[in-house]
Amino acid sequence: MKEGILNKIKGFFKKKKPEVVPKVEEVVPKVEVIEVPKVITEPKHYWEWIRENVNENESILDIGIGDGNTWRMGKDGKHNVVGTDKKYNVTGFDIDGLRLPYKLVRGNVCDGLPFSDNEFDVSVLSNILEHTPCPQKAVDEAVRVAKRTIIVVPLGEDRQLMEHGEEMAFANSWADYYDFVPDSVFPHHAHLRVFKSFDDLIPYIKQYVKLKVETMKSDAGEQLGVVIRKLQ
Repeated sequence: MKEGILNKIKGFFKKKKPEVVPKVEEVVPKVEVIEVPKVITEPKHYWEWIRENVNENESILDIGIGDGNTWRMGKDGKHNVVGTDKKYNVTGFDIDGLRLPYKLVRGNVCDGLPFSDNEFDVSVLSNILEHTPCPQKAVDEAVRVAKRTIIVVPLGEDRQLMEHGEEMAFANSWADYYDFVPDSVFPHHAHLRVFKSFDDLIPYIKQYVKLKVETMKSDAGEQLGVVIRKLQ
């Protein structure tokens, strides 16, 4: 009996082992690595590719909408589009004077877009990154305001240059082009950078998840299309 009492006393004073909390490993989101774009073999214009990658019921922000070419082609009027651009954009159009069946908001992506985070389902940067002086800001803003972002850039520029006259036989870049053609013929459409391959675009989108990367060809030349989103 004495032994039982002593054991109880010992058990009472015995130090309780600290509770072991299982270690939870931190889950780091993986960024999809796409090294080689899928090539679309049949002829396809970039505006067709863009419209194929959005749904009619989604809200869309077209950043640098220009003349609305992406949505005017094929007399499209069924998408829920908001367009934003500077007052006078690189194509020379006055956004305040454009007659498009969409809401137009004046804004400069380099200064930050006048929209809240995730305000749209899709944002579109179509043929913008080769023009803008702030390509990284443009991508970051596009991703900020939407759940996913569509980017299209021309691959190379020689074909585009040659389409604008025989004088381009003497020109190797858009800068040279202006030595031959006055602003009144082709105003303010300078390419500040050239994307020769997917590798040239990667630095601007490396921190985002790449959902789709494809190249397409048409009579307008070769284009690279990318769909990205922010890390969840």
